[in-house]
Amino acid sequence: MAAYTQFVDADQRFVAAGKTTNEAASFYRRRSIDWVHYWATLAQLGQGGVTISGETVTVWMRPEDVTVGSTGNYVVLLRRWVDASALVVKQDGREVEQPNLQKPHVLHIRLERRQSETWWRVGSPRQCKPC
Repeated sequence: MAAYTQFVDADQRFVAAGKTTNEAASFYRRRSIDWVHYWATLAQLGQGGVTISGETVTVWMRPEDVTVGSTGNYVVLLRRWVDASALVVKQDGREVEQPNLQKPHVLHIRLERRQSETWWRVGSPRQCKPC
């Protein structure tokens, strides 16, 4: 779960900067399962003049399932209850209301560690119903 927290912290820094950089590209290619998703999101935000500031608060995070594959790969599914009400989204300097962020919600996250790697990769979170 520490690997996921580190991923989120780095991702939030890239999103707050609102720019595609070589550092972001390298990070997403190495640390995500589907780096194109994260890269495209970052590019879309930057091109749209969108900035996101503030922090999400993890109320709790728990493993839901752990699998060890026959090839030596590991998969951990996490459930993370998040309060994102402190996030501020702006487009071209104007605040954009985000009513969907006002209620805490649960995310499902997939972590993978491949046999040939010593680090965890993070999948794109799926949002569940608000709490």
